[in-house]
Amino acid sequence: MVIATETMCYNSGFMKGDTYDHGSFKVDGALFSFHTVEDCRRLLRNADLRITSEVATDGLSELLADKINNLDDESYRLWLNYHYYCCEKPEFLGASNQLLFVAN
Repeated sequence: MVIATETMCYNSGFMKGDTYDHGSFKVDGALFSFHTVEDCRRLLRNADLRITSEVATDGLSELLADKINNLDDESYRLWLNYHYYCCEKPEFLGASNQLLFVAN
């Protein structure tokens, strides 16, 4: 689950702690509900919705936030262009902390 890797960014000892369930890979007491990409697809299909687009909205941005926040304007523009290119690639969906599904 993404939450484990996200939490490790802020606490390198997280995996040894007692808030992480090593069997289910879930975090006890998390404020949010975390799902795999396939879980999200199943939820939408079960609601009789047809997915028209899937987007990894933050992609690798959270992991690179310090670097991105220090880019000059031109480098930031180039980063955004790259980010927008990658965010709809299927291989990035599972690496993003946030997903956006467009469905009807």
